[in-house]
Amino acid sequence: MNKLFPLVFLLLICFGCGDDPSGSIIIPDSIEIDLNQDGLVDFQITYRKISAVAPVDPDPGPYDIILGEIFSQNNTQLLKNEGENSILFLRDVDLVKNNISPPLFWEENDEENSSLLVSISQDISEKTWPEKWRIQNYEVLDSYLVGFKLSNDANSLGFFELSIDDETGFVEILRVEFI
Repeated sequence: MNKLFPLVFLLLICFGCGDDPSGSIIIPDSIEIDLNQDGLVDFQITYRKISAVAPVDPDPGPYDIILGEIFSQNNTQLLKNEGENSILFLRDVDLVKNNISPPLFWEENDEENSSLLVSISQDISEKTWPEKWRIQNYEVLDSYLVGFKLSNDANSLGFFELSIDDETGFVEILRVEFI
């Protein structure tokens, strides 16, 4: 019996480790952002899982996608650029101004008009998750700047710096500066 115990223990270790066969993934919690610490939420970052069907033949069936999006709250606005597919385009904070010209524009995002920050999707055939999340930007950086305009008496302008972990999809606000 004593000789059998180490063998059973070794088999449990070998077959008990490895990837989760269900293919599950941890979805980060939503984040509420109060930039000026006035007690009102200015932006919210939410994550949602959707099912999609690929237009391929033979049909592999539905697969899941997780989207990490930012929404405006309380009439706040994000600085956007008509020529960019992301709000993570900002490199020069001198562009954050009340009066801006095209291609820049201010936009309030709601549930029907959100800005994608990060996503991850299952392999269409295998239904497995990749190791990395896709950051919604042309280049992967350590951090990103996002211009904002608060809807308050002063129409406060500024930017916040955020980082996105491409292994977990977690978004973290690193700093906030008002201009």
